[in-house]
Amino acid sequence: MIGVQAQFFQITIMLPCIIFSIGLDLTKSNKGARMQIINIHDAKTQFSKLIEAVSRGDEIVIARAGKPAARLVPMQHQKPVRKPGALKGKIKIVADFDDPLPDDILAAFEGK
Repeated sequence: MIGVQAQFFQITIMLPCIIFSIGLDLTKSNKGARMQIINIHDAKTQFSKLIEAVSRGDEIVIARAGKPAARLVPMQHQKPVRKPGALKGKIKIVADFDDPLPDDILAAFEGK
């Protein structure tokens, strides 16, 4: 078994079947986006921590048998694209729409 430890991660390789076990320090604050690789078993057991890391901007690669299988990335919040005329024929504006309000309704708006 070979083990290497650094500030943010630990890599363990078990021979002869080559199982990669990558433990991550997910509690530290994010100083820029990092890509992290984690195996499926660790991803299942640490899923909530992985979601926290992704929400901070990290990218997580989930590996199966040491090969990348999936990627967790932060959601890209995009505004929906406006499509002019999308409600054409669905809304009817009556002819007296902009006529003056009756006196009793106008008084209610003015607090009288």
